[in-house]
Amino acid sequence: MKEDDLIKILLMSVDDVETLWAHPLGGALFQLDSIPFYAYSW
Repeated sequence: MKEDDLIKILLMSVDDVETLWAHPLGGALFQLDSIPFYAYSW
């Protein structure tokens, strides 16, 4: 996987927003390349 293939994933709650980098694997599957630090505590 190349760094050029990374896309942004947006996670939203009522009060918070977090974006993560991910590699598309095909279809609706993605491999996260960063840790959802804030979303983990939602």
